[in-house]
Amino acid sequence: NYKTAYKYFLEAAKFNDEYAESYLGLFYDRGIGISRNYEIAYQWYYKAANKGNAFSQYSIGVLYAEGNGLPKDYYKAFMWFQKSAENEYLPAFYQLGRIYYLGLGVEKSYEKAFYWYKKSAEMDLGAAQYAISFMYKNGEGCLKDNFKAYYWIERAAENGYEDAYYIVGKSYLEGICYDMNYEKAFKYLMKGYEACDLNCIESLADMYLKGLYVEEDRKKALELYSVSIDYGSFQLYFKVGKIYEEENLVQEAICFYEQGHELGDLRCTQRLGVIYYNGEGVSR
Repeated sequence: NYKTAYKYFLEAAKFNDEYAESYLGLFYDRGIGISRNYEIAYQWYYKAANKGNAFSQYSIGVLYAEGNGLPKDYYKAFMWFQKSAENEYLPAFYQLGRIYYLGLGVEKSYEKAFYWYKKSAEMDLGAAQYAISFMYKNGEGCLKDNFKAYYWIERAAENGYEDAYYIVGKSYLEGICYDMNYEKAFKYLMKGYEACDLNCIESLADMYLKGLYVEEDRKKALELYSVSIDYGSFQLYFKVGKIYEEENLVQEAICFYEQGHELGDLRCTQRLGVIYYNGEGVSR
């Protein structure tokens, strides 16, 4: 019951309770139980932030970074994130890494970005683990190290960072930096499927198509390809058409080729031309 919670937080705030003030800021920031109002959110956050509340300091930084209720100001965002980080608030470490990496309001510094990303990555923040993985891969602010890059990307996947699922799953599937391991590939690609990651869905379909770790199941593979197409993977029309052709289901193949042709996939256009020229299951 957010409205009742709001009432009690408001009562507690009359006694200058910093946690009540930070919660009131959050309620107005997110529109929880009341109308969203960034200006009022800032006022409550500011009261708590001045008492050293790390969450409120971080939240003011976000308001400045995104220009919500305040003029967008990356330097002020940086200052507030720094205050929050001094109070050991984990998400602030990540934001400082991002600010230094992109040079938002401060001079770009890969070394400082790496320091803050690593600090938050070691405390199991998935987004930071993902970021530091790419810094190791590219040698930004650190020595290039593919082993550490893949170590951190897998940590990110284990911590539920969705963008990491495909990279880790595909790496196990193809033996890139990891030993080939179809069981682990399936595990991460399935996580990506549950998160509606189109690349994961397609690679999972490939596993069913070829019988890798799972029993070969062309019907299941086609279902997954269709799901990926429904989410926008239009480049799959040609691939699915070829599978139907291999099953001698020419009309179904033509249906997919025609859809791909209409979307400008020249492979589908060419294949339709060949089918009609040769009279493959249709009048020549």
